[in-house]
Amino acid sequence: MLNFPLYVVRQYIEIVEEYPYKLIYTERSRYVLDVDIPDTTYAERRMRLLNDPDKPYKLYPINRRIDMVGQLLTSGATRFIDSTGKITIWKPKKFYPVVCLPIQTSWATSTGSSIIILKGLNTKFKVRNGNYKYAQVIQIGRLNLLFDLCDELRPTTRKKI
Repeated sequence: MLNFPLYVVRQYIEIVEEYPYKLIYTERSRYVLDVDIPDTTYAERRMRLLNDPDKPYKLYPINRRIDMVGQLLTSGATRFIDSTGKITIWKPKKFYPVVCLPIQTSWATSTGSSIIILKGLNTKFKVRNGNYKYAQVIQIGRLNLLFDLCDELRPTTRKKI
């Protein structure tokens, strides 16, 4: 299972552990990818690495963040770092239906994100921006994954996940 948000990892030669740092070697340089700090998310560890004067190399540059399955499918990337710091290799394997449903209710949270509830589903989704009329959802059995947010009703399709 993928733990969102995901961060795209570009091509690399190898990943090496030099306690407490995890280093990534590319063709041109070496970077610090992660640090071993228990009970923290990957984003929190990166924030601490920004202020770490003892890190042996520069911090690995992250260019793209993926919050939804729709972004994952259109990214074209196959290697990611998830919110726990684990490197994940992802390849689509099976087709699943994507339905477009109207947003019944949305409200802002204290952290600046929004919670949306879709008509006909009992699932709540946390999104960055809740100012949309419709949401596309991938239905995998009884599991519903948010695919995309849109302002117009889109036809039912299927996507390979």
